[in-house]
Amino acid sequence: MINNFDQKITDYLIRLSLKPNLTLQDTADVRFHLDVIKNFERVGDLAINITEFFSMIYEKKEELSDDARNEVKRMFEKLVDMFDLSAEIFATRDTGTYSLLQKMENELDDMEDEFRHNHFDRMKAEICKAPIAESVYCNILGTLERMGDHCCNVGKAAITGKTSDISDDEIIAELF
Repeated sequence: MINNFDQKITDYLIRLSLKPNLTLQDTADVRFHLDVIKNFERVGDLAINITEFFSMIYEKKEELSDDARNEVKRMFEKLVDMFDLSAEIFATRDTGTYSLLQKMENELDDMEDEFRHNHFDRMKAEICKAPIAESVYCNILGTLERMGDHCCNVGKAAITGKTSDISDDEIIAELF
């Protein structure tokens, strides 16, 4: 369904971009919307990857440890907040809200790093004894973090009007 929407919106935007009477701002807006739709589509793809990781765990009748489950839950809750914020930034183009999104993305990065270390400590202590869950846990963390990156890409595009490959340092230099 997400891919279908992505294709239809992309087709529409491409047709729109071919109109002869577009201003430079109109063209920039079309590029901005293409960038945003691709980032949201990628979040959807990554969500499917996460469901596949959990399917692997549950097909083998394994479970994450309570600590691992709580860590994933904390990252997921942070990601949901980031997704909501990126949609808000898309609509408002508010730089203050973008600063908050950047802060949340740094927190998500820190969580991934901390939770990976926690996982390795649990493995060393033989707390985690589920082979599939052990092997995909870090993939789940990394995928959640990448989803957060795509939320930030939406915010970058909304604030700068440019594609999401611009660095945070370049954004700060442009804003101030």
